[in-house]
Amino acid sequence: MIASIDTRLDRIAAALPVLVRNLSRLGYNFARPDAVLSGAEPTVAASIHQIESEIGPVPYALAQFWKRIGGIDLCGS
Repeated sequence: MIASIDTRLDRIAAALPVLVRNLSRLGYNFARPDAVLSGAEPTVAASIHQIESEIGPVPYALAQFWKRIGGIDLCGS
């Protein structure tokens, strides 16, 4: 199951820049262009540790998403 999650996240990470490029070509205006694909924060591991120490384990898929992809902001029009 973990390998399947990792494979899917790899595919998502590869597809996101293509999606953003295609939206831009179609005239989509991102509300915050600098935040569209923010990437993983340098402190992501510490942040995950902090969350886990306060509320318990973060699901594997979510933790890996934060580590590999970071954030996505497709808000706009």
